Amino acid sequence: MSKFKLLLVSDLHGSEVAYRKLSNAVRFYKVDAVVLAGDLAGKVLAPVIKLPGDSYRIPIISENKVFKGSEAEVKIKEL
Repeated sequence: MSKFKLLLVSDLHGSEVAYRKLSNAVRFYKVDAVVLAGDLAGKVLAPVIKLPGDSYRIPIISENKVFKGSEAEVKIKEL
């Protein structure tokens, strides 16, 4: 009877480094399954709403901020 290898992870908080390490761990330990147990996203999930023209509305915490053009692109990448 073969062993079933399970990798349990949590609290990645949207970290690209943590996701990369998870990907490497799956291959290194040759696991059969991964359980993602929570806290996978970053600290804030914010929708990006396209407005007419080149504007975007991004509700951040309790404010609705409007960004235009390249400023919007920079802010979206930050999120």
